[in-house]
Amino acid sequence: MKSVISLKFTLLLSSLLLTPLSDALFGCSGGDEYDIIDISIFSPEIIKRPQEEPYFLCSSDYYYGNNNNYPPEISELNDVEWQKELVQVKGAEISGWLVSMSTIQQLDSVVQFYQKKSIDTSNTNIPKEAFQLSNIKHFTAITEYLKIAKRFEKNIMAQQEYWLNNKPDTLELKKLTSLCKKKYSSEKNRFLKNRYGFQYIRGLYLTGKYEQCTTAYEQSIKMAKEDGSMYYRTLGYQSAALYKLKNYSQSNYIYSIIYDQLPEMKMNAFRGFHVQEETDWLACLSLAKNNHEKEVLWQLFGVYADPLRGMKEIYSLNASSEYMELLLVRAINLAETISLEYSSNENYTEYAGYYSSADNGFSTRSWASIDSANLNSLKEFTVTAAKNKQIHQPYVWKTCAAFLCMLNHDYNNCKYWLKQSESDPGCDSLMHGQNAITELISYARQLNSIGPKEEKEIDHLIRNVYSFHDNNLRTERAISQLMYKLSTIYKSNGNLQRAELCFSNTGDYFNDETVDSLIQFTERKNHTPFEKLLLGRYRLNLADLYNELAVQKIYVYDFDAALANFKRNENAGNTELYANPFTIHITDCHDCDFSTEQKTKYTKLSFVHKMIELKNKADSIKDPEEKAQNYFLFANGLYNMTWYGNSRVIITSAVRYLDGESNRFSYSKPESTGPFYDCAEAMKYYEMAMNLTINKELKVKYAWMAAKCEHNIWLEKYYSPDGKDDFEAGDYFKLIKDQFSETKYYSEIINQCGYFCTYLSPGDERCIRNK
Repeated sequence: MKSVISLKFTLLLSSLLLTPLSDALFGCSGGDEYDIIDISIFSPEIIKRPQEEPYFLCSSDYYYGNNNNYPPEISELNDVEWQKELVQVKGAEISGWLVSMSTIQQLDSVVQFYQKKSIDTSNTNIPKEAFQLSNIKHFTAITEYLKIAKRFEKNIMAQQEYWLNNKPDTLELKKLTSLCKKKYSSEKNRFLKNRYGFQYIRGLYLTGKYEQCTTAYEQSIKMAKEDGSMYYRTLGYQSAALYKLKNYSQSNYIYSIIYDQLPEMKMNAFRGFHVQEETDWLACLSLAKNNHEKEVLWQLFGVYADPLRGMKEIYSLNASSEYMELLLVRAINLAETISLEYSSNENYTEYAGYYSSADNGFSTRSWASIDSANLNSLKEFTVTAAKNKQIHQPYVWKTCAAFLCMLNHDYNNCKYWLKQSESDPGCDSLMHGQNAITELISYARQLNSIGPKEEKEIDHLIRNVYSFHDNNLRTERAISQLMYKLSTIYKSNGNLQRAELCFSNTGDYFNDETVDSLIQFTERKNHTPFEKLLLGRYRLNLADLYNELAVQKIYVYDFDAALANFKRNENAGNTELYANPFTIHITDCHDCDFSTEQKTKYTKLSFVHKMIELKNKADSIKDPEEKAQNYFLFANGLYNMTWYGNSRVIITSAVRYLDGESNRFSYSKPESTGPFYDCAEAMKYYEMAMNLTINKELKVKYAWMAAKCEHNIWLEKYYSPDGKDDFEAGDYFKLIKDQFSETKYYSEIINQCGYFCTYLSPGDERCIRNK
């Protein structure tokens, strides 16, 4: 009766036995803010070769597309091989025990347990029948091997987890290597013999004995493809050792064999492959035994270094080769970076250049191979191949030819190849969708102006693109590219409303006039289908637009107009402020204000209401002290809505934000001037309050806030991060010193403000700078 080996046991064996091909295999994927995947409009998935998806173009080590069709891992194959072997000992139920074995001592106890046949299941839920093994001797040999593998694993993990400052035991590795050499010679069971041979070769590599490693492999290790994973894993360490010995041609050739023949090690072999000098590469090619092996080598070369050259060489060997298609779509994705206008990131040119000039990732070394100089050569080669009746998947080549003609502004031939592709019986839904994207972008790239006729055609083409629902299509990125192009045309023709609706770029021209026109457009009832499409995509709603108008009015101190705009939409002005905007301190402490419980929770709308109320009271009241108090609170509101205040969030809207690092105001780029940074208006009302009151404690308080405004104005005008000083005493510091030194508030200023203390007593160490 056959036993079923549990998955848990096979996973344990994987952890004991699986290690990378070479020390060149460690690395991290991703981490970049932008990627070609984020902006590309061409779907490489059209080649329908899921086993090659990991090698599609991206800035990470491997492509993370929609399907994640990665080759199976070597651990899965290793599991299957162990399952077949363990059937011989009929030990299915012992797997539950072995899974929990984390130490060599535990493995020893299991062996002793079975050798004595002393079955004690009182502490387990496993019945006695589960421990009736048919081959105790072979089971013992297996656990003996596992103990050695476990010791190897401990040292390899120490080598990999370098950040823990763990160091491998070199002496033990040498002993284990010597032991495995002996075991390989004496072991009769082929399954275990191969694994001892693998550990022997691996041990020589791990201890830096690269020449011995290659010699031992060639002279002593007798394995064949039929031996499964052990053959290829051992071959992998042979290749890694050859690389260490700078025998690049032989090393790369071996990696290509593994890459081609064992799917479970395909990705690891790819990571080990490194093209060096041309002479080494030609020497590597000379090792190929047939054209098939040369095709594999040229595909690896194309992914690693130059897809166009790789394709041309493969084509000369075998025009019907399947190995060209991966290189074709990689080359096209590369060509996009130099031909299309990328709206997603205005700095993408520099980003692509970074990868073109540096060796920063396993999949980015070829980024410099496609440029404007050979873009036409790529198109011509693709067109030639598409005409060849022997070509594999001709519909793919026709689709690619159309796209490349579009990139090269060859629109007539683009139209021709689209027709050829669409009429090909092999053209599936994904390719139809890609062709629709190509047709849309081709049409848009030929436009210089846009009228009703063009808008109707664009609407038709967009709806055609949206009719295809394959997740692999990069539809939204294509529409984004289109909208960026349309926005550019509209802007050049002076139609800022349409330019903004297509692609919001508010930092350049977002003003009252534009906002008003957008509101009028949005509230209109009779929109064309194209206009409805624009409105459906536009990121701002009516509340956003009214809120923007109101914010603009706030910062020209027209609070009545701001209130009127907030009232035009019930959802405008509802953003809550983090602190009471009428609170001030001797030294600003925004975090203190944020954490203080607010009896009245202000929104932008209620803030505007209060500012109008304070100003009206101050203007109409005759009592000087009450007038001064209202002007003071009004000035606090003006101060706190600047960059220096606790309520600078008032500036924010759907198109205005505060930079997370510097908190400097931005649209799409940092600004350094404007009312948001200007304390002059607040200073004016602090001065009015100071001149009205006769109370010295209040007068010095108002003067102090005027002094802070004076300092902030100086900072905006003269301060430089590269300068030595961030402070210069102004007129109000002198006024406070000369006229208010007897007040209580004056003493509090000295205790709390290092600037003022230093001004009074230069060099006094008791003055805490910037406090």
